[in-house]
Parts: sequence; C-alpha cells; structure tokens
Amino acid sequence: MLKKVFFATVFVVLTAGAAQAEVRLGARMGFTFTNAYGNDVDTRLRMGIQLGVAADFALNDALSIQPGVVYSQQGAKLKLLNENPDNDWDVDYTDRIRLNYVQIPVYAQFKVSKFYVQAGPYLGIATSGKSKLAEGDSFGSGFRTFFGNDDEEKIKFGDEPGQINRFEFGIGIGAGFAFKVAQVGINYNLGLTNLKYTERLNGETLEMRNKGILVAVTFLFGK
Repeated sequence: MLKKVFFATVFVVLTAGAAQAEVRLGARMGFTFTNAYGNDVDTRLRMGIQLGVAADFALNDALSIQPGVVYSQQGAKLKLLNENPDNDWDVDYTDRIRLNYVQIPVYAQFKVSKFYVQAGPYLGIATSGKSKLAEGDSFGSGFRTFFGNDDEEKIKFGDEPGQINRFEFGIGIGAGFAFKVAQVGINYNLGLTNLKYTERLNGETLEMRNKGILVAVTFLFGK
C-alpha cells in the first residue's frame, strides 16, 4: 500500500512540476554512515557509499522538486548477547549486516541565496545483503572455529520467517549549500519500515529499522 501511495505521489508531483519547471539533470555521490534502531537493538555505525542520478525541477527561484535514483550501501554492526540455557557461559557476538539498496528519494527543496533545506519521502528496494557473524568485536574465523559454522551468509528477502523486508519506506531531511553546478549537503534518513531481521544465534526476529546520515555532492547541469 505504501509503495502505491509513494509512486502515485511522485507521479502527480513530477507531472505537475514538469509542465512549468526549469529542469536540470546530474549525478550524486557521497558517503553513508548508517545503523539501525528498534526494540532492544544495540548497533554501531557502518560506513558505505551512495552513487546515482538526480534531477531538479525548479518551480521558481526558491522552490524546487528533486527526485533521484541512487545505489546506497546501508546496514549496521549489531551487538547482541547469546544466552544459552544449556551451558554455563554466554557469548557476546557481533553481526555485521550489509544491505545494498536502490533508493528513490523525492525531496522538496527551499533555497535562500546559496543555502538550502530539503525534505521528503524515499522508497528503498533491497537488491542484496550479507550477514557476517563473529565473537566479540573480531571479524576473523573465531566464530567458525568455535561453533563449527560458516560466519558469513547471504541475507534472504521476503515475508517468510528468517527473511527481511525487501521494500523500505522512509523520510529524509537535509541542508547544504547550492552553487552554480554543485550542491554540497548532509541528509538524515529515517526508515519507517520494520525490516524484521532474524538474528542468527538465538533465531529471534527483531524490530529493526534503518537510519543514517548521508554526506553527498550533487552535480546538476542544464539551464
């Protein structure tokens, strides 16, 4: 339902704006600093990249609509405690979650002189992901040797147990400076969709959502 509302909103906004807007096209590139939030979730930052294309539909000198299509690396380092009732020991472990998305943001941007602020929704479509599990903070072969198990596996997407949601809906806000060709800014994205990630030792499904910061440069060419 959210996907239908999102695409309908994008269609209406772009159709209405394109009829009277000055259009510029370009590329976006930057770095992502992401983790996750949810009930009883302890995470650390994961750094990644974002690359893609963007457009700017200028409705007037101050207001524009900026859609884009970008490849974005996200994820988190998940810290959990494995409580084993059959043994006298507990194991602290780290699950490094790597998720690759195609994101479609649509921002409304307001500019005063060179300074701008922007906000709007985005849709994320997960294309691939991996989970790497290890004891403590080490990401070597400790988990494999101790438990006799491979410490890295591909993440599966879907609605079945043990899979996570492929589609994500969220909102983003940002600010920065716009020059003749380039925009330099920082954005904060907050995912609203529960990924329902199943952690790999206890098999518990967590209420977990993406969040993160993007530092990016957008180059726009046109009139």
